[in-house]
Amino acid sequence: MNSFPVIYRTASGEDKSGTGFFLLAAGQLWISTAAHVALDLHRPHKRWSEWPPEVRIGMRTGIVPLQLFRGTNPLLPTFAHWDEGETIGDIMLLPIGTLARPLLALSDYKIHSADAGLNASANDPVTAYGFPRIGDIIDFSNEEEISARLVAAPASGQARFSKPAVAGMSGGPLLGAEGILIGMTIGSEDGAGVALNVIVLRETAVRGIVSGLR
Repeated sequence: MNSFPVIYRTASGEDKSGTGFFLLAAGQLWISTAAHVALDLHRPHKRWSEWPPEVRIGMRTGIVPLQLFRGTNPLLPTFAHWDEGETIGDIMLLPIGTLARPLLALSDYKIHSADAGLNASANDPVTAYGFPRIGDIIDFSNEEEISARLVAAPASGQARFSKPAVAGMSGGPLLGAEGILIGMTIGSEDGAGVALNVIVLRETAVRGIVSGLR
């Protein structure tokens, strides 16, 4: 499989979900997802106390909880992110340490690399993978895909594709020919799907490593 559900609990106790995938970037293994998946907000903010304390990863073998913060005052994110002043970019990368690896059933999922760079052009075929949200039901085995074409060559950190993403697929991988990673889906705009391209994913990983995340 190319992706898995990422589940979080709202302040009202409701479970919601998006998608995530295993990412190799800057020589390190991460869980990649969209930051708005944890907040259900279009523009994720840095008021960490308003975030959920954890997300849960829906593996074939069961649910794996991952803490999003350490410390108490101040709260410190355990994920790499892209700082944009009062907000953050729509990406979060959680490092996979040695303790978590046995729980994550890595052999059941593809690991997508951002370290090969970006080589894509307008009209190239792409496929978005993820787990659409269907009411309160989260099916851990029902990975879906959207086949489309790039609207234009990826630029300015984004890659746009010719079909809109489905709710719940944010955070999933956008793959090109032969399964090469193009980017990570973050939503839709003007009838087209929108993804952050692999350059953004890799640079976010570098920022996380520089800040001490391993």
